[in-house]
Amino acid sequence: MAKVLNKREIRTYYVSIQSAQHGHDSKEFHYGGIKEDWDLSADFKRMPFPAKVRKSLKKIQQDAAINSCLATGWKSYVLRQSGINYVYWSFGADLDQLYFSPLWESQYPFWKKVIRYCLFLMFHPKPVRFEARMSIARADSILLAPYQLAAYRKLRLRKELKFLPHLLDTKDFSILSREKDESGKTICEQVEAKRFLFSSARHVWCGSQSKLSDNKGNDIAIRSFSHYLQLSGDSSTKLILVEKGVDVDKSKALAKDLGTDHLVVWVNEMPREGLEIYYKGASVCFGQFGTPCLTYSSLEPLSFGTPCISYYEGEQTKSFGIPYYKEMPPVVDSKEPTEIGKYIWELLSEDKKLRELSYKSWLWTRTYCSEENFVECFIRLFDT
Repeated sequence: MAKVLNKREIRTYYVSIQSAQHGHDSKEFHYGGIKEDWDLSADFKRMPFPAKVRKSLKKIQQDAAINSCLATGWKSYVLRQSGINYVYWSFGADLDQLYFSPLWESQYPFWKKVIRYCLFLMFHPKPVRFEARMSIARADSILLAPYQLAAYRKLRLRKELKFLPHLLDTKDFSILSREKDESGKTICEQVEAKRFLFSSARHVWCGSQSKLSDNKGNDIAIRSFSHYLQLSGDSSTKLILVEKGVDVDKSKALAKDLGTDHLVVWVNEMPREGLEIYYKGASVCFGQFGTPCLTYSSLEPLSFGTPCISYYEGEQTKSFGIPYYKEMPPVVDSKEPTEIGKYIWELLSEDKKLRELSYKSWLWTRTYCSEENFVECFIRLFDT
């Protein structure tokens, strides 16, 4: 986002105040060690004390004359302490895991719930929950997904709700069409298939996590593929999944139980740019089917002219009262494996219908997720 805004001469800075990385560094993994003059995060890597962070933020605010910013994370309140107004961008877990009490599986006996709650307090201490509350409460306005609205209403904050469209890069469709054919041929040769379906969603769908917003419902994609195979008798199409997430083993076991594991191909986790060839070459992509939400895993395939099936409760989204897309994307909105399997079978049986949906998918992202539309909406975030 910062790169696009700066390219369009809207001076924007990116700052991460995380003092140390723990585990997977998403920014480094997807974008490498980018060194841009607008990325000021390096200045904060050796600042374990909040007072130093506030002092540096105040200096940035004065030097760059910053009035507002878009912030995410449970330490966003530090901006307000530094004299900077901000729009809070909910990251999901703040509302369903940090702000409220944790959710445990109902079958746990009382003694186990007590132990697990104590462990929760140890690893999610009160200061973290308190900081999460402050970060939301002290924002000027809030960005959240429609599925979070029910939780947000419990907070009784009465903040203005705003919307920021997904940012997607779309190529000219005539160029994209040629690249799609080349990508499909390349991947099909690698996996020894006539065509393939693809899902980039990480595997999180079992146990207690299935009750949280991180639930991707990956089992729906695997079951839908199985139903498609039963209807079509097709043994030349394969499903490609990314080996990422705590429930990868459960997904592999499910495919084996369904007797489709020989037609499921697993690829290693890759940077965002590495996903492009799979998005372009796939006949159909799967988004997520757990928590109803439009994510990049749902919309990125559309930008490459590939139909996508996901679950986002599109009809209900229209009545949520959140400023949203004027037109819902042409994503098949379902989480019923039998329905999805039948749809895929019918879609792949009609080349004309598949081509029309491919163009319609691309056109939607071209219209609503372009750089021009994103920049315009970003500027409007800070209108009062």
